Amino acid sequence: MSRSKPATFWSTVPWFSGGLLLLWIIALGLRFWGLNRFNTLVFDEVYFAKFAQNYLDQAPLFDAHPPLGKYLIAVGMALADLFSWGDSSVTNDLSGSLRSPFSYRWLNAFTGSLIPLVVAWLSYQLTHRKSYALLSAGLMTIEGLFLVESRYALVNVYLVLFGLLGQVFGLWGLQTAPRWRILGLVLSGISFGLSASVKWNGLGFWLGFWGVILAIKLWESWGKSDRQFPNLSWCDRAAAFKLWTIPIYGFLIPYITYALVWIPHLNLNPDYSFWQMQGEIIGYHNRIGGGEEVHPYCSSWLTWPFLIRPVAYYYQTVNDGQVIFDVHAFGNPLLWWGATVAIALLSLCLLQRDRSPTLFNLSLYLSINYLANWLPWSIVSRCVFLYHYMGALVFSILALSVILERWLYHSRREFRILAMSALGVMAIAFLFWLPIYLGLPLSPQAFRLRMWFNTWI
Repeated sequence: MSRSKPATFWSTVPWFSGGLLLLWIIALGLRFWGLNRFNTLVFDEVYFAKFAQNYLDQAPLFDAHPPLGKYLIAVGMALADLFSWGDSSVTNDLSGSLRSPFSYRWLNAFTGSLIPLVVAWLSYQLTHRKSYALLSAGLMTIEGLFLVESRYALVNVYLVLFGLLGQVFGLWGLQTAPRWRILGLVLSGISFGLSASVKWNGLGFWLGFWGVILAIKLWESWGKSDRQFPNLSWCDRAAAFKLWTIPIYGFLIPYITYALVWIPHLNLNPDYSFWQMQGEIIGYHNRIGGGEEVHPYCSSWLTWPFLIRPVAYYYQTVNDGQVIFDVHAFGNPLLWWGATVAIALLSLCLLQRDRSPTLFNLSLYLSINYLANWLPWSIVSRCVFLYHYMGALVFSILALSVILERWLYHSRREFRILAMSALGVMAIAFLFWLPIYLGLPLSPQAFRLRMWFNTWI
């Protein structure tokens, strides 16, 4: 009778769940650390925190975006009031009511900390590889723009979270047992509707998901057996997806969700109907115009993959200019540029399907979703900003994770060393630029050391 091999330490440690928990704790800590810093309204908090207070006060308002993001900020403010959260010695009345900055920021911070976990869930649904999911979550944890957006009463983290959940539920619905499939697709439609209810560019996640489904259906319609989509179950299920159900799951459910979200806002503003409000939003954005004469941090959509023009959210000097407090909506440059190269390389994999069908399928999903969240900005004439790239950035980071994970498991030692070195350098870069993500005090020399290009200032 053979004796079983004794379990090693690493075989008994739940490294996947433990790793995700550690990443979440790090993400949560970074977002809540010094959340009261800057007792004022930072960047678009001057709109969103005030609008949220309007909802709490039941006061009419006009907003250039759908209302869900401000509803959620208002919920955070109400809960903070109810449970007396926040430092009562640090307050301001800039939102229209005396409150701590913590009250209008904490829910964003919590929501932003969940995004690496949802990215891990999406990664796992795409590949069923825990190592890929954990690596993707790790890269999202050391991404600077998402950290900055999570620390203030802004709305982009809600847009991304709901958009990613729409994709996660959609992929789960495609792959789960038939009795649960409808639930998955309904939850997907609701999530996509919620993402669009934050800002209309949340539709990029919806467009990407259904764009992949239609691309696979068109490919399969050619009817050639060598064009099947093997190895990934979501591809097989997408190929078998019934087109007549797309109007239900892809249009009707998101639309109903979007329309229902507007009800509280319309009750406060009875002079406008639902469709009149949509027209008012379109008219407002058409009137804004573009270029630096509108806002000094406007940037072209073509520049976003190269991190050319970040946005300064806050800048203050003290002690006669000897100490600088700066917050930049700014990514981790080495991670950002690596992700841009990675999505370009994976797009080239679409020309080499026969070499690796699994890699082809994954490249198809990430490339279509990247383009769906990026290319529509090419037709927008108004002033746009780097943070509008956040949806596309997620998929370029997922592309980088694909390449790094393959290198980590490569048979050649040089590739494994290269992957670990790249991860180490990106982690160091995150720590190097962390002071301008968190608004920590810097000397003028230290600030300038982090501003590599004049366009970053």
